[in-house]
Amino acid sequence: LKKSYPDIQPAIRIDSGDLARLSKIAYRMFIEAGFNDPLIVASNDLDEYLIADIKRQDARINAWGVGTHLITSQDYPALGGVYKLTAVYEPPRWMPKIKVSSNIEKLTNPGRKTVYRFWNRKEEPIGDMLVDALEEKPSAEDIAMYHPLHLLKKTVLHGVFHAKPLLKQKVRKGKVIGFEEPLESIRKYVREQIGHLTPEMKRLRNPDRYRVGLSKTLAQIKRRLIENDGQPENP
Repeated sequence: LKKSYPDIQPAIRIDSGDLARLSKIAYRMFIEAGFNDPLIVASNDLDEYLIADIKRQDARINAWGVGTHLITSQDYPALGGVYKLTAVYEPPRWMPKIKVSSNIEKLTNPGRKTVYRFWNRKEEPIGDMLVDALEEKPSAEDIAMYHPLHLLKKTVLHGVFHAKPLLKQKVRKGKVIGFEEPLESIRKYVREQIGHLTPEMKRLRNPDRYRVGLSKTLAQIKRRLIENDGQPENP
C-alpha cells in the first residue's frame, strides 16, 4: 500500500471508545502497513483535562478535535457583564463612588484607577495591582498590596524588578481613539504573556494562584466608603 501511494499521509479519526488504547492499536497497524508518520485524530467531547489524561497514557494521538468544550463554556455558559459607576467629576476633582451591598463580592472598587503588573529579574510576572489614578508609579523592590474583598488582608510581592502599566485609553469624550489592533497581534501578545508564567501557574490541577490586589491608598479609600455607606468624606 505504501508503494502504491508514496506521497500520502494516512489518517484516522477516533471518536469513541478508549481513545488512548485505540490510538496505539491504530498506530501499530499503520506501521505494519509501511506508514511511518500516520495522522491520528481524536475527538469525543474533549477538554484540556481529558487530553492531559490521555497524553499521560502515552497515546499515539497527534491531532485533537476540540469542539463543544471550545465554543461552549460548560461550567459558566453565560457571561454576565454590567457597568458600575466608580467616580463622578465634581469640579475640581473626581469623587470616588462605590456600590454598597450585603454581598461582599458585589462591592466595587471605587475611583479612577490604573493597573500595574510587576515583574522579577527573570522576566516573570509576579502580581498585578490596582491603584488610584493619582498615585505615583510603584517603584519599590517589595510591594505590599491588599485583598480586593478582605481589605485588611495584606500580601507582599518580593523581588520586584520593574512595573508596567496595563491600561491603554481607547475612548475619549465618547469617541474611540487609536487604532484597532489586528487579531493576530492580539493572539501573539496573549501567547507571549502566558509564556512568561511559571510552570506552577500553568498546570491544570491546583495551579499556583497569581496574585492580584489593591494598593494601600485604594484599599483605604474603599474601606472609608464602606464605613460611610458609600458616601465620601467631606473635603
